[in-house]
Amino acid sequence: MKPTLKELVAYFESSTHAQKQAFEQRYQDDDMVMDAIAAFHEHPEALKRIKKKALRSQYMTRVSVLALLCSLLIGYLFIPNHPETKNASAKTTPVDKIRIHHKSDVDHFQELAKHKTLKATQLSADFQHQLNQSETVTNRPFASEELDRMHVNSIETISHEKRSIAHFIARELFIKQLKVIDYRYYRKRNQDENQGNMNVMPNESEEQLQLSYMNVLSEAMEDFAAGDYKLALLTYDEILADYPEDANALFYGALSLYNLGQFEQSKIRLVKLNANRFQNFTDEANWYLLLNLKALKDPGAEKLQQRISEENGFYSERAKKL
Repeated sequence: MKPTLKELVAYFESSTHAQKQAFEQRYQDDDMVMDAIAAFHEHPEALKRIKKKALRSQYMTRVSVLALLCSLLIGYLFIPNHPETKNASAKTTPVDKIRIHHKSDVDHFQELAKHKTLKATQLSADFQHQLNQSETVTNRPFASEELDRMHVNSIETISHEKRSIAHFIARELFIKQLKVIDYRYYRKRNQDENQGNMNVMPNESEEQLQLSYMNVLSEAMEDFAAGDYKLALLTYDEILADYPEDANALFYGALSLYNLGQFEQSKIRLVKLNANRFQNFTDEANWYLLLNLKALKDPGAEKLQQRISEENGFYSERAKKL
């Protein structure tokens, strides 16, 4: 069931994070609703215009109302004479309402102080600790020519056959000792459902397409591990331009944005990630979402902190001490 216009407006006008979180959890599996939420977060000035037009459609079904909102929002974003939209489009390209950055966008970003950044070494230690607790690692190296082209020191495949949870947990790899989803098992050539569509030449094989993705991802992971968050962000966004639902790019792109002081954008990506069909980063996403809310001084941080603390998960003790 889709939300009514009244419910959608109440979500954006709510002053408490608890109400917003309840709404997001209710519709987290509905891509259309989550895309609409992300879009209005990016362009809150569009809400007033859409509310007036949507009132004329009060007898439409809930699905029709939501479709109208999305259509009106798209029309609003591309009004030629709207100065704010014109300036925004000159700098970024929207993909599923996630802002895609170019070099001119990130040049003015200021990196956080070193002691405040989310470092690859800490992430790696966390992943390894979780792995030691509950998972079995088996080596599955690439063919030597792929390793040469990827410039990756070590890649391991993690089996999740013993994990039993409600959400779908995908196969994983470690690149630069950082966890990523191995999309080679789920993404086929010319398949664009929920994943976008990478531009390929007609004679490009599926193996070449997969290798191309892994090469780009490996470059991004190397930049992130080296602390070059601006370059890493640009490369993750290159992936999102072709695969808007890519969990790897959403997660590490969000951490890169956090390290560059872009807390609101980082938050949007982590909320989007929580609605992803692959739930490999759920615990991490909630923890780093909490850090974003703290940085933004969002009153909803307290409730999220309490929830993480009470779940007795990997980050519960840290949440209690935060």
